[in-house]
Amino acid sequence: MLYFILGIFSAHQVGITWDEDAENTTLLTNVWALDGLYHGSLVGINELDTYVDRYNGIGFQILAYPITRIVVTALTHYTNLHQNAANLLALHSCIFICFFLSGIFIQKILQLLLHDKLVAWLGMAAFLLWPYVLGHGLMNPKDMPFMLAWMICTYYLILICSPQSSTEQDGFKAKYWIYLGIAVGWMIALRINGLLLFLVYLACFWASARLVGRRIADFKRGGLLLLWVGILTTFLLTPLFWDSALNVYRGVQFFITGSWDGPSTTPGSFISPSLNLTYNVAQLSFSPVFWGFPIDFIRGLKHFQGVLYQGTTYTAGHYLSALDLPASYIPLWLLVKLPLMSLLGLVLIPFALWRNQTRLHSIAIQTGLIGITLGAVMIVLALIVRHARLHDELRHVLFLFPILWVIGVCSLFYLSRFVVIGALVLTAILFVADISKLHPYEYVWFNEPARALQLENQYENDYWGTSVGPMYQWLDKNVPVQDCIYTFPKHFNYYLDSQKYPCIKGFDDTRVKTIVPPQDSKAYWIFKIARYRNLEIPSNCTLVHEEKVTLTFSSSAISLAQIYHCK
Repeated sequence: MLYFILGIFSAHQVGITWDEDAENTTLLTNVWALDGLYHGSLVGINELDTYVDRYNGIGFQILAYPITRIVVTALTHYTNLHQNAANLLALHSCIFICFFLSGIFIQKILQLLLHDKLVAWLGMAAFLLWPYVLGHGLMNPKDMPFMLAWMICTYYLILICSPQSSTEQDGFKAKYWIYLGIAVGWMIALRINGLLLFLVYLACFWASARLVGRRIADFKRGGLLLLWVGILTTFLLTPLFWDSALNVYRGVQFFITGSWDGPSTTPGSFISPSLNLTYNVAQLSFSPVFWGFPIDFIRGLKHFQGVLYQGTTYTAGHYLSALDLPASYIPLWLLVKLPLMSLLGLVLIPFALWRNQTRLHSIAIQTGLIGITLGAVMIVLALIVRHARLHDELRHVLFLFPILWVIGVCSLFYLSRFVVIGALVLTAILFVADISKLHPYEYVWFNEPARALQLENQYENDYWGTSVGPMYQWLDKNVPVQDCIYTFPKHFNYYLDSQKYPCIKGFDDTRVKTIVPPQDSKAYWIFKIARYRNLEIPSNCTLVHEEKVTLTFSSSAISLAQIYHCK
């Protein structure tokens, strides 16, 4: 309980991040569409149909919306934040709740695989202290809820595919399939292209179940239930698809009355009631106006396949374009972000499986551990082969980190229970030491080998731009209101009162190299995060403040952001 309370409090100490304004705009566009539907207007839903980010799912924000309204009221009342900043920061508490629930499902999965309560609880505790994932759990509005949905899916897949779960002979456990369907539907409502990776994951679990003699027939009823529940959940959490429901409603009205109040041409009068009935059935069955949901869904998948992100990610001392990533991109980031304990567990997993092939729980190993291991490997290979356009290091595959954590813990456990308990305790202690040095920049964390090799500044650091919050506190106390402020990135501006600071110029493009000084001001200020490494600071500018952190057992300071005064 203490951890949960501290986490909620800490979440609001993390600064506004790069994507939060865009995510909030998408939410408000959907809310406007829903409000219009409630009042009988299609203006909002029509605007949503043409909105540029209409396929960015709001399956998390729409559920968290009532809570965030309460948090906004508290933030504006008890802090000096103005409305814009409070609106964006309010979601952080709900993001942390998703992270906390992910830890609970880590414990459940470890208990299923290991049948050891102590190791399962230690695995959960250490995971919740992992600074890198905890940092995302304090502010990542898209990838953290998706990670929770993925962990829920993993838990119920293990239950379904294990020999001890539902079969035709043992009794059909519909609730497992319903819960899985809800989780899958929510996951797709969060990120529609997540379905493609989940299909790979599902295939790996099916293959692992086949190892213990499960038949295709064992999954038929459950598969149909999963399909229908998943579709319904996705539909309910995605307002973009709701105009299809309106068309169905109009179709039923047309079927009964013979009059059409929709966007297509109104049919004329008919010769007889029987012909009228036949025409209406054909119109309802074959008219594409009723096919909006599947068509929009397919368009959403194609939309993300065609997104061309022009940015770069600083990796191993080089800027790598998202449009042309090398095959080493994902492995390089995993090697510096996974804890040493996890790396060792992943390397040793073949020996762990071989050593325990005759143990009591060998069947559980085959269906559970082999399923998630094959799934993780196949997803990484699929991303590499398909040249996935990843950026911002590994935020788009954050859902793999808890899976890799579970695999590492299981691997060490199957080798030695004593070793895994010791490793979890020591790792948790190191995590706590790192959190005390990093907060509120936990997601900047690097593992032990990266520190030993002093690689911290060879990779992206504060790419989310969370340092804007602490840096604003300094700037607000030291910068004269008449001076111009250049901000890199421009979401720093959400902290600034435009009436107090009338001269604010914001930039988001990390390729900007030069600054054009203001013509009507002798002095100006530059705020930039470390991601803007290409930005050339004019010679008349002096570094006056820098935000930096140092990890435990590391001599290299990680530079996050700087403020310059130019005269």
